Amino acid sequence: MHTDPISDFLTRVRNASKAGKDQCVSPHSKMKAEIARILKEEGFIQDASEGEDANGHRTLVVTLKYVDGEPSLNGLERVSRPGLRLYSKSLDIPRVLNGLGICILTTPKGLMKDRDARRQKFGGEMELWDRLESRVDHATVGILVTILFIFRIILRYIYGAPALPNSMPNWQKFSAKIGHYGLYFFITLLIFTGIASAYFTSDPIVIFGSLNLSSETDSQEAFQLIRGVHEFSTNAVIFLIFVHILASIYHHFIAKDKTTVKMLKFWKQAG
Repeated sequence: MHTDPISDFLTRVRNASKAGKDQCVSPHSKMKAEIARILKEEGFIQDASEGEDANGHRTLVVTLKYVDGEPSLNGLERVSRPGLRLYSKSLDIPRVLNGLGICILTTPKGLMKDRDARRQKFGGEMELWDRLESRVDHATVGILVTILFIFRIILRYIYGAPALPNSMPNWQKFSAKIGHYGLYFFITLLIFTGIASAYFTSDPIVIFGSLNLSSETDSQEAFQLIRGVHEFSTNAVIFLIFVHILASIYHHFIAKDKTTVKMLKFWKQAG
């Protein structure tokens, strides 16, 4: 029985990603190393390096990447197979999910991603593609959060903030203000870093299935830096929301000062 080394490599990477592992090890080959290089350039994996197994055979060690706890590689598939070779001219190279994914081809100039092959007018054998579904969903949710946040700011500007109970200690009032301003700050930072990350990558970042937010600028260093700030802001927002929920539980069930009820009535009247 003959196995396809590339299919085996992709299966190993795919299974390791689903299992949440940090690394994936497979037998080394020049083609696998080139595929890993492109995946690293595109931000799908953290790193790829050469290793050695217990028998002294060369191995390819792929360090996997996760964004918000989800694998960056999503829907990695082998296209051309030993029993079914698929070729495409430069003008006919398919746009995976209408441009939401990446296709890697073997061309006369070696392995290329679909964008480079189209730009340089090279056709070739379609080796694999990866669908960017998680990135698309993430961008769409980000836009919806932005719209809701703007709506919240408008309501705050029109109606102001609900008054805190006079019985509440000053330190709690101060903490509440810091928490709210901190939440506004990090949500704003989250929105702007999300938009900025789209500017520094040429990968398709599409919202609502049609509007592509990415640009022709492709700077992985800037992209990774901004993504780091974006992820930190995400964690900060989650933490502050968690603290806000704990504070609401405290005021409702322990302090019993009806702060939570008053806030709900305030926003009901404002609505």
